[in-house]
Amino acid sequence: MTSTPRSIALLAISTLALTGCSAAGGAAHTDTSTPTSSATATTSVPAPTTVTPTTAPTGSTADKNKDFALALPSGWITVDKVAGVGGLALGMRSKAQEDGYYTNITVLRQTAPDTVTLTDLVNQGSTAMRQEGGTVSTIADRRIGGEPAKGYASDRPVQGVKVSQTQFYVLRAGKVYVITLSCSQPRRTAATATLTALLDSWVWTR
Repeated sequence: MTSTPRSIALLAISTLALTGCSAAGGAAHTDTSTPTSSATATTSVPAPTTVTPTTAPTGSTADKNKDFALALPSGWITVDKVAGVGGLALGMRSKAQEDGYYTNITVLRQTAPDTVTLTDLVNQGSTAMRQEGGTVSTIADRRIGGEPAKGYASDRPVQGVKVSQTQFYVLRAGKVYVITLSCSQPRRTAATATLTALLDSWVWTR
């Protein structure tokens, strides 16, 4: 089945619902790599470029296909799969629940629809989130591993927990990468700093 911006958005939302309230399915293991320091996101995304792959830094965590690597947040564990969700390139979460929810970050990888743009993906994602009862707000564009990225932030209830989400989209080599942070609303500030540090550490390895 061909991916569409809306199907990608709905898949990302379903991943949010499945990863936070209980331990995600599949084997989880501890990684002791150290995150890089956070930095302020840029306010606009420059024109797309072809980012040359680089070698993964020592101690970084790679995705299943070895397409990218990043610094796992200190003390977090990786998750191999999420029950009922396809396209998971890399998943990770806090070891313990905070305010009844596991703070988590997922990276989904899907075939990019023909001629799709980052703006298309953000519009479809935010529309789908509103249809799920979420409140959506804009966030600054930035680069992830040198590639342009756009996203949005939202708040909505998930299984009785007030959840905040930040989601970025990246297009590279015919794929769309959907990076999603999910946390309880009281943890938004700290979790956003964790996401920023992780994205700042991101490198493309092929």
